[in-house]
Amino acid sequence: MNDYDWIIDERGRVRPATSEDEFRSFMMTGLRQVERTRLRRWGDVAEVSTVFRASDHRFPLGSGPPLLFETAVSGGDDFPGGWEPVSRSTTLAEAKAKHLDVVQQLEEQGFVR
Repeated sequence: MNDYDWIIDERGRVRPATSEDEFRSFMMTGLRQVERTRLRRWGDVAEVSTVFRASDHRFPLGSGPPLLFETAVSGGDDFPGGWEPVSRSTTLAEAKAKHLDVVQQLEEQGFVR
C-alpha cells in the first residue's frame, strides 16, 4: 500500500485506503463522480465535471495537503478540445464549491443549465 491511494468510506469521509484490496474495491464501485453539470448556449454545450481522483495529485509536485478532487470543463469557447482541468481540491466541500464557482462563471458567459 502506498501513501497516495485514498477512498471515500461508507460514512462519506475521505481517508487513506488501508490496503490494496480496499482501494481496488473502492475503485470498482464507480462512486467517484462528485458533480456533473451540463450547460448550453445557442448550439454550444459545455460540461463541468468534478471527480474524486482517489490519488494525491500534489505528488510529486510538492508538500501540503493531498489534492484528491479535480474539476474540469469540456466544451465552450475556452475548452473546445476536450477536458481541461481547472481546479484541484483537498476536501469534498472545497470540490463542490469550486464546481459551483465554475458553473457560475459559465453562466456569466451566457450558458444556461
